[in-house]
Amino acid sequence: AKEARRLASELRRLTRRPVTLQDERLTSVAAERALREGGRRRSERRRLADQVAATLILQTYLDSARRGGRPDE
Repeated sequence: AKEARRLASELRRLTRRPVTLQDERLTSVAAERALREGGRRRSERRRLADQVAATLILQTYLDSARRGGRPDE
Protein backbone atom coordinates (compact mmCIF):
# COMPACT_ATOMS: atom_id res chain seq x y z
CA ALA A 1 0.00 0.00 0.00
CA LYS A 2 2.82 2.36 0.84
CA GLU A 3 4.50 1.76 -2.52
CA ALA A 4 1.19 2.25 -4.37
CA ARG A 5 0.68 5.61 -2.65
CA ARG A 6 4.23 6.65 -3.51
CA LEU A 7 3.72 5.68 -7.16
CA ALA A 8 0.39 7.53 -7.29
CA SER A 9 2.03 10.63 -5.89
CA GLU A 10 4.80 10.42 -8.47
CA LEU A 11 2.29 9.95 -11.29
CA ARG A 12 0.32 13.00 -10.10
CA ARG A 13 3.50 15.05 -10.05
CA LEU A 14 4.71 13.91 -13.47
CA THR A 15 1.40 14.08 -15.30
CA ARG A 16 -0.31 16.86 -13.35
CA ARG A 17 -3.44 14.71 -13.56
CA PRO A 18 -5.58 13.24 -10.79
CA VAL A 19 -4.74 9.68 -9.77
CA THR A 20 -7.29 7.60 -7.89
CA LEU A 21 -6.35 4.65 -5.70
CA GLN A 22 -8.84 1.82 -5.32
CA ASP A 23 -8.90 -0.73 -2.50
CA GLU A 24 -8.84 -4.07 -4.29
CA ARG A 25 -8.47 -6.46 -1.36
CA LEU A 26 -11.81 -8.22 -1.81
CA THR A 27 -12.09 -8.13 -5.60
CA SER A 28 -10.33 -11.47 -6.09
CA VAL A 29 -12.79 -13.12 -3.71
CA ALA A 30 -15.75 -11.46 -5.47
CA ALA A 31 -14.39 -12.47 -8.89
CA GLU A 32 -13.95 -16.09 -7.80
CA ARG A 33 -17.49 -16.15 -6.40
CA ALA A 34 -18.99 -14.66 -9.57
CA LEU A 35 -17.17 -17.17 -11.76
CA ARG A 36 -18.21 -20.08 -9.54
CA GLU A 37 -21.84 -18.93 -9.52
CA GLY A 38 -21.60 -18.60 -13.30
CA GLY A 39 -20.78 -22.29 -13.52
CA ARG A 40 -17.15 -21.89 -14.63
CA ARG A 41 -14.79 -24.81 -14.15
CA ARG A 42 -11.86 -24.43 -11.78
CA SER A 43 -9.37 -24.09 -14.66
CA GLU A 44 -11.50 -21.36 -16.23
CA ARG A 45 -11.85 -19.56 -12.89
CA ARG A 46 -8.10 -19.56 -12.43
CA ARG A 47 -7.56 -18.21 -15.95
CA LEU A 48 -10.26 -15.52 -15.75
CA ALA A 49 -10.04 -14.41 -12.10
CA ASP A 50 -7.66 -11.46 -12.63
CA GLN A 51 -9.65 -10.18 -15.60
CA VAL A 52 -12.91 -10.31 -13.68
CA ALA A 53 -11.30 -8.66 -10.63
CA ALA A 54 -9.97 -5.84 -12.83
CA THR A 55 -13.45 -5.39 -14.29
CA LEU A 56 -14.93 -5.15 -10.79
CA ILE A 57 -12.35 -2.51 -9.79
CA LEU A 58 -13.11 -0.44 -12.89
CA GLN A 59 -16.87 -0.78 -12.40
CA THR A 60 -16.55 0.40 -8.79
CA TYR A 61 -14.67 3.47 -9.98
CA LEU A 62 -17.17 4.23 -12.75
CA ASP A 63 -20.16 3.80 -10.43
CA SER A 64 -18.58 6.14 -7.90
CA ALA A 65 -17.70 8.74 -10.54
CA ARG A 66 -21.28 8.64 -11.82
CA ARG A 67 -22.51 9.43 -8.30
CA GLY A 68 -20.02 12.30 -8.12
CA GLY A 69 -18.00 10.75 -5.33
CA ARG A 70 -14.65 9.13 -4.91
CA PRO A 71 -14.33 5.33 -5.05
CA ASP A 72 -13.06 5.15 -1.47
CA GLU A 73 -16.09 6.97 -0.03
